[in-house]
Amino acid sequence: MQQSTEVPIPTDPQLAAGLQAMLSVFPNGLDLQDLAATRAMLAAMHAKRPAAKPAKFGVTLHDFDMAGVPLRLYRPVAAAAPSAKVPSALPVLIWLHGGGFLLGQLAWDDRRCMQLARDVGCAVLAVDYRLAPEHPFPAALQDAYQALHFVQQQAGALALDACRVAIGGASAGAGLAAAVALWARDQGNPELCLQLLLYPMLDDRTVTGLVSPATATAGWSLAENRIAWRYYLGYTDAEHPAAVSPYAAPARATNLQGLPPTWIGVGSADLFAEESKAFAMRLQQAEVPTTLCWYPQAFHGFDSWAAQSSAAKDCWQQQVQALQQAFNARLPA
Repeated sequence: MQQSTEVPIPTDPQLAAGLQAMLSVFPNGLDLQDLAATRAMLAAMHAKRPAAKPAKFGVTLHDFDMAGVPLRLYRPVAAAAPSAKVPSALPVLIWLHGGGFLLGQLAWDDRRCMQLARDVGCAVLAVDYRLAPEHPFPAALQDAYQALHFVQQQAGALALDACRVAIGGASAGAGLAAAVALWARDQGNPELCLQLLLYPMLDDRTVTGLVSPATATAGWSLAENRIAWRYYLGYTDAEHPAAVSPYAAPARATNLQGLPPTWIGVGSADLFAEESKAFAMRLQQAEVPTTLCWYPQAFHGFDSWAAQSSAAKDCWQQQVQALQQAFNARLPA
């Protein structure tokens, strides 16, 4: 996040109010040099928020441990067959939280995951993947990829449809989702039916000058992005590596053919706007069905900080529709 003096205020009053609210909480951005303090501050902030109640959203929660990696499954109660002892098999969205690969916890996305499960009518499996710098690449990728295997292996026991699995996330989680889609394709895994990428963190070259970001952004700054990539890629000197795995930075992938249908949503005032647009264009050129939803003047995290704005509501509906269409397309004739 950048200081308020560097951030242009949107002309949309709803987005402007959300931006001002964010800047009032984080006037100087995030101190990623002192991760322990920043993590503690964010944890305290989230602890003060009222907990999302599963009953209010009509979902049930089920926690699992996947070899030390916590998972949480959200199931919509309404999706259960009323007269059946076992609910009908549900499609699944594997969800990966944001936080620059350095921050975030599974529980912080409880409300989002409950809403997705309710509105889409699917199960949502959230993954508490390991964070950098303690666990640099490929730790998070390994955790997220193993969650895909968890769904495939436990589908019968959990009444999930292993043939209707999507993967998605926000920010770094979206970049991680794109990496899992690449890895799954290259390993010959069952095809994902959608990758849902909300303002995805895709390209480490943004911090090197090889890819030009927007000149002024809110919600996640170039300086923060530089530190996050350094920690995630695991280098400690000042020299950014020239060779970076596409499984770390999916924008570096030279072959995008055969990837699942893709939904990308990003605001024009987001640091990741240009890399998201470029990735969408390359997917389309590779004949991957791709939808790019572009939100004028929207900043990084606008859907949370300006949740009542028209842009945020439209963004939500676009995600719900993309998931429903992808899941319905896989239903047997």
